[in-house]
Amino acid sequence: MAKRTITEINEQKQWHGRHTSFLAGELLSFQSVLKSKKNREPEETLILEEIRWSLVPIVSIFESFYKEIFVRYIDSGEPFISRASDLQIKERKVEIDKLIELSKKQFTIGELISYSLSYSSFKDIRKNYETLCDEDYMDHIQNAELKLIQQDATEFNRAKEAGVNLFQSVNSIFSLRHMLIHEFPATKVIVKYDEAMKYFDHSWLLLMATDRLSCADTHTTNPFHFGQP
Repeated sequence: MAKRTITEINEQKQWHGRHTSFLAGELLSFQSVLKSKKNREPEETLILEEIRWSLVPIVSIFESFYKEIFVRYIDSGEPFISRASDLQIKERKVEIDKLIELSKKQFTIGELISYSLSYSSFKDIRKNYETLCDEDYMDHIQNAELKLIQQDATEFNRAKEAGVNLFQSVNSIFSLRHMLIHEFPATKVIVKYDEAMKYFDHSWLLLMATDRLSCADTHTTNPFHFGQP
């Protein structure tokens, strides 16, 4: 378990470092493929393979994104590191191998905790986010002072305006992914083109808002910029 966790942390660092904006860019690349097919009608139903290829990876992007967001919060120190003891950690047993690697500075305490969390549902992710921020997720976005958000103020306002719809879309994506992977045949999975575009837009807005908020909360300078979908 320890070796797998350490390997996973190092592989993710090598792939995209700490660039949470990179992950949002990956999200947009999947959306662009769906957009590239010409003459699509808003009510057109996507074929199952399009759903598998374009929507299911969003869950993996969310998992990688929130791992790095939680690392950012915890490694920034107080008050977030103290709240980490209340996170929903899958396995609380202390393993000697992990402590040794931690002492060698192979990874941080934030990485150790973040990579031990569950990301199987957005409910889990949201609960852990709210634990670290000590505030309801939606309230955290709505109450943010735009003067603290140095970039993307227009898109951040869009996230505020979308409100709970952001979370409804993301929950729908996680449900679709579960049906596609764990149910066969996945005959109940029906997604229309305009619905898929909404899922992508809301996912992007939530990632953007969360990334900018985490930078403001932890006083992190983030020079990366998302492209608008």
